[in-house]
Amino acid sequence: MKRKGTGINTARRKKKSKKKEDDENENTSGMVVDTYRSQLPDLVVERILSLISTRLAARASILSKQWARLWLSVPVIDLDEDGATPREDQRSKFMNFMRRYLKLRDKDTCIDKLRLRMRNLGGTVTITKWLTFAVERNVKELDICLVRTKSGQRYKPLYLSKTLLLKSTKSLTVLKLENVIVDLESTDGIDLPSLKTMTLKFVEFRTRLPFLRLLSRCPLLEYLLLNGCTWPSSQLKLSSSSLKSLQLAPDSSQIISKVKAVNLESFIIHCFHDILPFIKNISSRSCQKIRHLEFGYSTEMRSSWFEDLDLRFPHLERLILRRCQEPLGERIKISSEHLKYFLLFSDSLMSGLLCMSTNFPNLSEAVIILGSNVPRHISMDPIRRMLQLRDFLGQFDCSRKVSLHVSDAEV
Repeated sequence: MKRKGTGINTARRKKKSKKKEDDENENTSGMVVDTYRSQLPDLVVERILSLISTRLAARASILSKQWARLWLSVPVIDLDEDGATPREDQRSKFMNFMRRYLKLRDKDTCIDKLRLRMRNLGGTVTITKWLTFAVERNVKELDICLVRTKSGQRYKPLYLSKTLLLKSTKSLTVLKLENVIVDLESTDGIDLPSLKTMTLKFVEFRTRLPFLRLLSRCPLLEYLLLNGCTWPSSQLKLSSSSLKSLQLAPDSSQIISKVKAVNLESFIIHCFHDILPFIKNISSRSCQKIRHLEFGYSTEMRSSWFEDLDLRFPHLERLILRRCQEPLGERIKISSEHLKYFLLFSDSLMSGLLCMSTNFPNLSEAVIILGSNVPRHISMDPIRRMLQLRDFLGQFDCSRKVSLHVSDAEV
């Protein structure tokens, strides 16, 4: 019994010794990390804090006095309600965090970027205060996303006043708005001399004139994306001498009837209707510098889209067809002397698009992506299907690289 007791005591002593050793190692490790952190320049710490959300930056501020001092003056503010906690009972905590941070924030530092993603449940005072706070400190990038729907529930848009835009005109280089109503009776006094990127998703304009005038006040605008934007009027003609990249999503492709952009290099249009009239309007001399052209989600593709492709787009190098529907009783023909990159994305291995005729003598890369969906009205035996695919791929023998991606398990 004595030996057994001795064994128990020895085990206890070893356990206490190990715990003490672990504590010492933990303290030593903490001292090493703290010593290392103290050697980091302020610019490095600010850069680290700028790459994470503001809520995570708040948590990281406990690491040292240096981090606690710098997190309130980081030039990038990223407030994401979903990135925090999506539960309804956490909504008030997120709003309280926004209010507290606004009070603690260093008022003398400029803001390079403000990203705000949240639901608008009414009572937009806090949101307005944050926007005012940012624009008064010469914010360069403004990214405001008010979530439209979540779990079947629809949320209110945010009214963006002219007064707020007037304050942010000089320094703004990037403007991204989602689920916002722009309340502009006129654009007098609004000038965006530095704006280069504008992304508008589900933005409502009361009339079309403020949008056109807004574009005219952006002499350096290079990238424009429209998705789900509306105005209670007819289609409009988009004109810009600085625009280099234009993307129209399905919900916005019908509101633009003509594009005049002499320096446009990239044009992407996704729509669910016939875009032939629109294509004819962009294939004039006003858009001859286009190098990248992408069509997507069209109900029916036609050969007339690609007639005189080299003549209309003499600088075209990249052509992408994404989930376009095969034509009925028509074989698509595409020819281009200058094309270097071609991508075809189809949901079905038995797509009629595989019957198209292509002629790209200077092609460098071809990418073919075929899905596994099988239309009910199409039936084809596997051998014939593979022969069709072989003949289609044979048209790209001149290409340096051909990539085929097929998700059909039978192939």
